[in-house]
This record gives sequence, C-alpha cells and structure tokens, in this order.
Amino acid sequence: MAQQVGGGTRRACLDLYGDLIAESREEETREREEKVKKQQLDLQGKLDAALEKIKTLESQNETLERNISCLYYTAKEEIKRKDFIIADLRKQLSWKINNTKSNRRV
Repeated sequence: MAQQVGGGTRRACLDLYGDLIAESREEETREREEKVKKQQLDLQGKLDAALEKIKTLESQNETLERNISCLYYTAKEEIKRKDFIIADLRKQLSWKINNTKSNRRV
C-alpha cells in the first residue's frame, strides 16, 4: 500500500519528479539542439567563405597563368629581335673592319 505524503501517494510524488526530470531532459536537449544549430550555421558560414576564397584564388591563378604566358611569349620575341639586331651589328662591324683593312693595304 502506498504511503500518504503531503496529501498524495508516494507514487504521485514519483510521477511529479519523473515529469520534472523529463522536462529537464527536454530542456537540455533543446539547448543542445540550439547549440548544434548555431555551430552548424557558423561552420556553414566558414565553409561558404572558404569556397568563395577558393573561387577567387582560382580566378586569380588563371589570370596569372595567362599573364605569365604572355610575358614568356613577349620575352621570347624580344630575344629574337635582339638576336637579329646583334647579328646585324656584327655584320656591320665585320664589314667596317674588312673595309678598314683593305683601305690600309692600298
């Protein structure tokens, strides 16, 4: 037989405490869920920022690759132009040296 405690049975007291414990667990669960949702939003924001940064860096990388390719082509053409100028100057120098030698012999 259940004992009377404060106008109710011991079973009624246990039910009351059981309800309090269940409510406390539900509150803890809600708090954890909110915390996890906040963390998820924070991580999603960081992920979005990182993906945007990757997109920006990929775009910059493509631009730099095009620029270095153009620079390489320009430098290669400039070397050809300078080689032509050097060859022409050597011919002129050789011609002047040969003319000077022939003028001295005469």
